[in-house]
Amino acid sequence: MPRQIAAYQAPSPLDLEARVHTLELQVASLTEAVRSLTTRVSDPNAAATTD
Repeated sequence: MPRQIAAYQAPSPLDLEARVHTLELQVASLTEAVRSLTTRVSDPNAAATTD
């Protein structure tokens, strides 16, 4: 028998804003990682100069 949550409460607008902000930061980090990896693949010597 499936369990049901008796008193579901939707997240507040403040909670949703915090979640969106966290996701935006994660997307920015992933974008930077992809750019970095793309640069290294297209120019293998670029990784040696970031020391």
